[in-house]
Amino acid sequence: MAPEPRDPIALVAQALVRALRDGRPLSLVRLGHGEALTLSRGATLATQRDLTDSSAAADHPDIACRDRLAQAVRLADIVGLASADGETGQPLLSRALRDHGINLSGKIVADAAISWQLYRQGHFGSLLLEQPRPRILLVGQRAPQLEPVLARAGVRVVGTVSPVRGCQDVDRVLRQMGGHPYDIALVSAGVAAVLNEMTPAIYSGL
Repeated sequence: MAPEPRDPIALVAQALVRALRDGRPLSLVRLGHGEALTLSRGATLATQRDLTDSSAAADHPDIACRDRLAQAVRLADIVGLASADGETGQPLLSRALRDHGINLSGKIVADAAISWQLYRQGHFGSLLLEQPRPRILLVGQRAPQLEPVLARAGVRVVGTVSPVRGCQDVDRVLRQMGGHPYDIALVSAGVAAVLNEMTPAIYSGL
C-alpha cells in the first residue's frame, strides 16, 4: 500500500478520489468569516464589530441555521479553515468551534482555499474527468452559467440547482438535489453551501 501523502492538498485529493472510486459519501466544507459569524450567533464570543462587519457573508442568521451549520461541520470529513485575520479571522472561528464542542481531530484539516489549491495543482480537473466520468451536480446562483463551460471541457454535468436563497432555502435545495442521480455535488452558496448533512455522494461546499 502506498504511504499517505503528507501534503494536505495531496491528502485531500487522495481522499476525494478514493471516495469516488469506492462510492462512499464524503463531505468537504470550507469555513470562513461568514461561517464563523454564523456559528457565533447568540453567543457572547462574538463582538459587536464581528456582527456588524459588512464584509461578512453571514446575513444575521437565525439560531436554527447556526445549529444546523454546527452539525454539518461535525459530520464533515474534510474541513478547510480560514487563516488568521485579527479578531475577525480564525480566532473567532476557533472559539465558535470550541463553544459548540466541535472536535476536528479525525478529520482532514486544510486551508480554506483548498478548492483553489486543488484546481491549481490539477487535482480538481483530474477528479471531474475520472474514468468512468463522474456525474456532476452544480448548485448555486451561477450554476446554469457554469454548466456549458464545464460541458465543453468534457465534464459530465447531470443537472443544476439554482437559485439558493440562504440558509432558509436549504431544505428546498436538498429536495431538488435528491431528484438528480449524481456522484459529486459542487456547491457555491455561501454559508448555505456547508449545510450538507443530508446529501449523499461527494459534496464540496466551494
